[in-house]
Amino acid sequence: MRLIFHISVLTESTFIYFMKKRGKMKFIIISPGKTKEKFIVDKIERFKKMTMKPYSIDFDWFNKKKNRFKEIIEAKKATDLVVKCEEWGEEFTSVEFFKFFDKKRVNGISRVFLFIGDAEGYGEFGDIKGDISLSLSKMTFPHDIARMLLAEQLYRVSTIEKGTSYHK
Repeated sequence: MRLIFHISVLTESTFIYFMKKRGKMKFIIISPGKTKEKFIVDKIERFKKMTMKPYSIDFDWFNKKKNRFKEIIEAKKATDLVVKCEEWGEEFTSVEFFKFFDKKRVNGISRVFLFIGDAEGYGEFGDIKGDISLSLSKMTFPHDIARMLLAEQLYRVSTIEKGTSYHK
């Protein structure tokens, strides 16, 4: 009986990618004020519920008088990533967005704080620095719509991970 062995050549980074333990990742969307339109609230909640493991989505809508952005930056851990949504930030396709977060997860990031300003932008909180600036589009959206778009793209990240038919 003859055995045939197939030897694959893996690059070091590919080997590390598959050998590292890939943990859970929690996305937390941080934004001042509340989403007013019920249909948007319903959509955001739907994306939160449908998001598949190892990912999860949570929200922190805070009162404008409280600077949650600054609190999070000051309490940031090594396993946290802060993403600041800005019109001049980096743009991704949905697959690039997934790959970006998957790589971060492989490298030990477990919580991602995604900052969205209110109708006036970041206002007095504009000087806060994130680890990365993200643009959802070259177009400008109301902050409630931006919350919904971001929640949908984070849900899409989980569908790409699982290989479902949602992302085509």
